[in-house]
Amino acid sequence: MPGDAVSHPTASPEPSADPWGSFMSAYAPIDNSAVDSSGNTVAVPGIDVAASACVAPATRGGWIIVTGVVSIVIVPGVLSIFGRKPEDAPETP
Repeated sequence: MPGDAVSHPTASPEPSADPWGSFMSAYAPIDNSAVDSSGNTVAVPGIDVAASACVAPATRGGWIIVTGVVSIVIVPGVLSIFGRKPEDAPETP
């Protein structure tokens, strides 16, 4: 647990690896400010999440952008070709 997790919520900046796999950790202090005004930290719960769960959405986001850009280029071209009226079609000699 990082030392600053006692004062404010924090998370690991990059995945950590151990024999069970790669993961990222997050911590959030719980203080006793509801009981008195001292604000002493009484507990620090933590959670570990598989690194693949954090990396996959970022990778998926890149594919969404690429798909969107390709669609913006291809769809108008297809519509301009197949969306013509017969009288607008070029004449063949």
